[in-house]
Amino acid sequence: MTENVQNIFIACTIINTGLVLLCCAVFILLCLAVIFFIKKTAKALVPGLENISTHLEIITKRLAEESGAYKSISERLAWNLNKTVDLYEKDLLPAIGKVSAIFRILSGWLRKK
Repeated sequence: MTENVQNIFIACTIINTGLVLLCCAVFILLCLAVIFFIKKTAKALVPGLENISTHLEIITKRLAEESGAYKSISERLAWNLNKTVDLYEKDLLPAIGKVSAIFRILSGWLRKK
């Protein structure tokens, strides 16, 4: 009976460790998502908010370094994020600008009528 209790204790310890590591990974991913959001939306709106994203990026890097196991994952995510940002700035922003210009022209035309 004691061996079964010991096995259950070991299994619970492994599961709890896995859950803690999973929570750390989710937190790092959420921080990266917040960084992406702040960098891309707030950059155009309020230049001062870019400093907040820099601080969040530093915190995320420290968390990734402390967890060790997720360092390579966070580096890959940061690389993918930079590529996504490049695509966003080069392709999407000009398209959004053109669409908003079209809507401004249409709204001005509709107001005149």
